[in-house]
Amino acid sequence: MYKQHNPAIAQPYLDELLEKLGSDWSDYSWGNNLSASIGCEYKEHKHIEVLLPNSLKDDLNNECFNDFTIQLEDSSTGEREIKRSLTSVSQVIIYVTNFLKVQIK
Repeated sequence: MYKQHNPAIAQPYLDELLEKLGSDWSDYSWGNNLSASIGCEYKEHKHIEVLLPNSLKDDLNNECFNDFTIQLEDSSTGEREIKRSLTSVSQVIIYVTNFLKVQIK
């Protein structure tokens, strides 16, 4: 994890979500991103990603986020779509679990 991801805040979330969501999920964090992230490829080139908080308060002007952002990405085109902002690990687990149930059918 990179310094700008604020590991003191993001790492515990990353560890907990990877443990609870299972082996299909992995660390998607990149050094040029504002926040750490995890993700899962649910269909070929289709990914669901969770961007993790990097701050305890929301301050967009200083690139600080205190929520979990769910985004979809098509890795064949680079297109991304933000689907939802959530405030807790339990909300993330419920959202992505329900999303994947529908997508994998």
